[in-house]
Amino acid sequence: MIRKIAALTCSGVLSSLEECTEVLLFEDEGGSWGIIGRLPFRLEGSKSNEIRDSVRSLVLKLDCRVIAARTISGIPYHILDAAGFSIFEAENLSDRLLDDILLDISISKGLVQSEETPTGPIPIDEEGRWFLDLISLQERYPEISSKKALRPFLQNQTFLELKLLCTHLPPWLDAEMHARHLGCAIETDPDGRLMVSISHALCKE
Repeated sequence: MIRKIAALTCSGVLSSLEECTEVLLFEDEGGSWGIIGRLPFRLEGSKSNEIRDSVRSLVLKLDCRVIAARTISGIPYHILDAAGFSIFEAENLSDRLLDDILLDISISKGLVQSEETPTGPIPIDEEGRWFLDLISLQERYPEISSKKALRPFLQNQTFLELKLLCTHLPPWLDAEMHARHLGCAIETDPDGRLMVSISHALCKE
């Protein structure tokens, strides 16, 4: 399981490779992310061979194969990709971004997939994070309602966080979370799908 993520930063803010002054190395510490390393880095040179050497030097210094930045393109992207890096671009650096990267990698590697579409949440790590693709579930099993898929889990399972991919937040779920003192954060992707993160936190969108 992936546990470490490198982030390109400038003054503590996520940056492009060209603007980067420091690479922060984060590690999942069982529910939160901690900085376990700081690596000063500036992209050296303007010629193609100089850029290649600079990026390859960075690759050798990193003991992870996941990297986040505001933008990575051109020669640096191809070098990192060839070195086996999973590359993620985002505007802001946060624990939620790191969580989402971890989830994306788990999904892409099949760690939260099975031959049959899961009919309820399934664990994505050993710290209590779970995931359910409600969209795929209801496409495969239209007879299974969101309530049937989720209520037993909410009633019986202790969890740190549940990530739910859906097209809308079911009204019953909003009431259920309120009754159980659960909160959520909702993010919308470019296709209009919602990633709902349910935990013991305040609800925000």
